[in-house]
Amino acid sequence: MTNLGLIKLLLLTGLPLSACILFSILFYNGKPMSFKELVEKSGYTKGHISNILKLLESFNLVERIPERKKVYFVAKKEGIY
Repeated sequence: MTNLGLIKLLLLTGLPLSACILFSILFYNGKPMSFKELVEKSGYTKGHISNILKLLESFNLVERIPERKKVYFVAKKEGIY
């Protein structure tokens, strides 16, 4: 599945476009990403990223991985199958 295909599929679930885009960034990155990396990669504001991550976590699509002083985020691939 392509990045665009995944976004289109997620849009069918009723998730906002920005949440679909952020999830696809995490999904195709292949490794956990920091909050800062997500802001840089997506171009969204910190506040918007924070809200999107909370939404994705509530749908069990994203996992938060605390590591020392940083927190990383990873797409839960089993959440979309």
